[in-house]
Amino acid sequence: MRDTLRARQAECESLGRLPDATNDEYIQAGFFRVLQPRRFGGYELGLEAFLRIAIELSRGCPSSGWVYALTAGHAHTVTMWPEQGQVDLFGDGDFRCPFSNLPAQAVAVDGGFRVDGWWDYGSGCDTATHFIGGVGVVDAPGGEIVDTRWAAFPRDAYRIVDNWDTLGMRGTGIEILQTRHQYGPASPLRRELSMFQRDLGRATALVDTAEAALMQVAATWTRQAHDVVERGIPITDEMQRRLLMICQQNVELSPRTAICPRPAAPDRHGPERSVAPPLSPSGPRRPASTVHGHLAARAMECAV
Repeated sequence: MRDTLRARQAECESLGRLPDATNDEYIQAGFFRVLQPRRFGGYELGLEAFLRIAIELSRGCPSSGWVYALTAGHAHTVTMWPEQGQVDLFGDGDFRCPFSNLPAQAVAVDGGFRVDGWWDYGSGCDTATHFIGGVGVVDAPGGEIVDTRWAAFPRDAYRIVDNWDTLGMRGTGIEILQTRHQYGPASPLRRELSMFQRDLGRATALVDTAEAALMQVAATWTRQAHDVVERGIPITDEMQRRLLMICQQNVELSPRTAICPRPAAPDRHGPERSVAPPLSPSGPRRPASTVHGHLAARAMECAV
C-alpha cells in the first residue's frame, strides 16, 4: 500500500486529514483490528505487528502512518480498562480512537460527571469513531482539581475546530476538540496513571533504550571483529565513530534517569555542578578507538 499512499500525499496534505479512501482501505485491510481483542472482532496480533504496519504505512505517507498509529494504537490502552468499558467502546470491533491527555474539566454531579471543555490536539479525529481525553475532576466549575481521569467519547459527543494548518504533517488532522458530555454511574471515567507511574515508565524507557543500544553496539563490534579475522575486512574510522556516537548518546541519557549520578565538576564561574565536563573539541583529533572503550564503559555503568 506504500505506493498508493505515496500517490495520495498531496491530497492528504491538501485535505488536512486522512483521505476517506485511505481510511476505507485501512478498514478493509483490517489494520484497525490488529490490537483489538478477538472477543470484539479483533486479531490480537500484538504490538510488534502493529508497529511494523505503522512503519510501512509511514514510508508511503508520514501523515497517513501517523494517523494510523494514533487511532489504532489506543486499542491497546482500552484493553487495560474494565470489562464493561471495553464492551462499550469496542462494540463489534469498529474502533478508531485518538487520545489527548491535556485535561478538560469534569464536574462531579449526582450519579456521575459532567465534562465540559476542550483538547488542543487529537490526531485522526476526523475519521475516528471515538476520542479519549484526559480530564481534571473538580467539585464545582472552576474549582481545584481533586482527581485526574480519562474519559471516552463517541464521535457525536465532540465537535472539531479546524485550526490545523502547519508547514509539515498537515494531513494528520490534529485539531481542537470540544465537548459537553454527561457520564452516568454505569460509565465511570477511567482513572489516570499517577505521577509515580509516569516517572517510573520514563526512567524505565530511558534505561531500556540505553541497554538495547549498547547491546547493539556490542553485537556490531563483535561482527566487525569477526570480519577482520575471518574475511580480512578492515574496521574503518568511520565505522568506529558510528559506534562511538551511539555510546556517547547513551552517556547523555544517564542524567535524565536520575539513577546514575555523574561526578560533580568544579565550575569556574560558580559552585559545583552535578554535570560531567564535556569532551573538549580542541586539541588533536584522536582515532575513535582510543575513546570508544572509555565511553562504552561509562555508558554501561549508567545502564546497570
